[in-house]
Amino acid sequence: FPLSPPVLLSFVFLSPASAAAQTTDYEIVYPEEVYFPIERAELVAANAGRLAVYDAAAHAILVLSEDDAAARMEAPLSEQVTGLWLTSSALLLRTTAQDAVKYYFAELSASSVLLTPTTLDTPEAIEYIVADSDFFYAKSNDAVALYALSSGALTMSKLIDDQYVKGRYIFAANEGVLYFYAVNYSEREYICFDTTSETAEAIIPDVGFLPTAVAYCGSAAAGGILADGLGATLKVVSSANGSTVLFDTGIAYDENTVFAADGNTVYVVNGSG
Repeated sequence: FPLSPPVLLSFVFLSPASAAAQTTDYEIVYPEEVYFPIERAELVAANAGRLAVYDAAAHAILVLSEDDAAARMEAPLSEQVTGLWLTSSALLLRTTAQDAVKYYFAELSASSVLLTPTTLDTPEAIEYIVADSDFFYAKSNDAVALYALSSGALTMSKLIDDQYVKGRYIFAANEGVLYFYAVNYSEREYICFDTTSETAEAIIPDVGFLPTAVAYCGSAAAGGILADGLGATLKVVSSANGSTVLFDTGIAYDENTVFAADGNTVYVVNGSG
């Protein structure tokens, strides 16, 4: 845009009628107290009334819930934080150190929120992870594993190796439905896949564009996919077909922009952190 000083920005979605008229409305949020300020945000995750941010300057993860409860966790020393995801009850962290990938989780409802080492060993060669309110979804080229918090531990609850989840895709998740985009221009495919019934609800052979990052936003009944592959601004496209543009948020992005969504609110961190 640019903004000065850099801030975490939340975008509140409008009604379809307002969206069609392109009357976008933004609220710049300057949180205070123990949670903020963030010196340099590099990762952001949001789900079920919580927001998590990795502050690279402090090498710490900060979590704020809608009831203003806050938690701060130091990231493991000598490890680079490369991924951050939230369900309604847990936080998942991915780090690398000397080319070794490690995972940690934190139970957010605990009286003392702590990062605990965990293992995501199924499927092999995990390439992509997303989350919705209930599960973390870890995907390889061949399968998707569902992980959930159970009895204070992160455990795999289901493995899906259906033909429709095979291949290299990025995807978003909401209420057990996965929204896949193919990662190469030879396919340009879009698939809605129900993890409960393990069936493809929709298969669109050519969506016309290839986003590099996506997030589910809105409600289950009237949701969309926030995508960065349509020009220089973040746009919301129909989750039904993955291509119809519902509206343009007007929020600029580049390769350093990260974003997450919690219902009708989108959180964006620009390249300046």
